[in-house]
Amino acid sequence: YSCGIHPLNLDEGYNFEELARLAADEDVVAMGETGLDYYYQKENAELQRTSFREHIRIGRELNKPVIVHTRDARDDTLLVLREE
Repeated sequence: YSCGIHPLNLDEGYNFEELARLAADEDVVAMGETGLDYYYQKENAELQRTSFREHIRIGRELNKPVIVHTRDARDDTLLVLREE
């Protein structure tokens, strides 16, 4: 299974150390679904980008791919992927 926080579910705040701990389980094969969704929630774009970056970093640390969700955020999605 995959482990992650969808970009439309960030309102409650999340502990990314806990996400990394959960994602380290050998049954977790990927990070996500994560990414950017400006169609429904552009007002929290910075929070979405921060979360997306954390998912990518955890994925790199654990050598697990990232399942990317993007909607109305193509340019920012590609920018974050290039930078990370």
